[in-house]
Amino acid sequence: MKKVLQKIRSLTMFNKVVGVVLLLVIIFSMLKVGQATAPNPGHNFTEISGGVAQGDLLYGSAVDTLAALAKNATATRYIANTGTSNNPAWAQVDLSNGVTGNLPVTNLGSGTGAAATTFWRGDGTWKNVGVFNQSTAAQGAGFAADTYLTGSSIAIPSSGLKIGTRYHLLFSVSKTAAGTATPIINVRFGTGGSTADTARLTFTFNAGTAVVDVGTFDIFITFRVVGASGVMQGVAQVGHSLSATGLINTPGQTLQVTSGTFDTTVASSILGASVNGGASAAWTVQLVQAELDNLN
Repeated sequence: MKKVLQKIRSLTMFNKVVGVVLLLVIIFSMLKVGQATAPNPGHNFTEISGGVAQGDLLYGSAVDTLAALAKNATATRYIANTGTSNNPAWAQVDLSNGVTGNLPVTNLGSGTGAAATTFWRGDGTWKNVGVFNQSTAAQGAGFAADTYLTGSSIAIPSSGLKIGTRYHLLFSVSKTAAGTATPIINVRFGTGGSTADTARLTFTFNAGTAVVDVGTFDIFITFRVVGASGVMQGVAQVGHSLSATGLINTPGQTLQVTSGTFDTTVASSILGASVNGGASAAWTVQLVQAELDNLN
């Protein structure tokens, strides 16, 4: 019995010794971990090129080596690889070779105003450069009755008219000896682009004579008022080769006409002109040029 008790006491003492040894090993291991040097790259960023601030970017400056690229708050900067080191660095955006593709229209301020007839102004808005039309073939001989002049019509852009919008029409005429009536030009505004559109301005020139002649008509129009009660002011001039015969019986003539009120906001409206050389007229129109500018 004594021998058994002695063995039990020996085992108990052994277990105590083993427990104490294990506890010391654990404490020693924890101390070593706490005092260990952070591995590279490790979790201690103060050891990377003098430290890392919020917003800095980490990059590999060499094999298994990290470095920090300090943040840059300048909006015109981007990251580029520099030199033979291939280390990234901040650089200015080079529009000659640093970009590609087309900038979306929505990035240009009012954006949706972009069209083939608009340009981007320095004040950050889209503006119309003007709308043009012309004839590319002779018209006539004719014009003994009111005839819509091909090349004179201009569709009003969706951006609309504004006070100060201008319309200019120039056309040339050669007449035969036939026809001595007063030439009449009607400026028409409507949706048809034909003589069915309402004449808003009518220019009636002096009577002609039975002589062959060549001349030009120039019409200038400004929109004084736009909207439901729009108003146009117009001036028309004629010049011709002869002094007192031919197209008209004076060397030249200038007419001024102001329209009545009309709605300039009707969708799909067209501005153009018709020409009436009068009974027996045999006119040939060789050139027509029309322009609408100073738009919204």
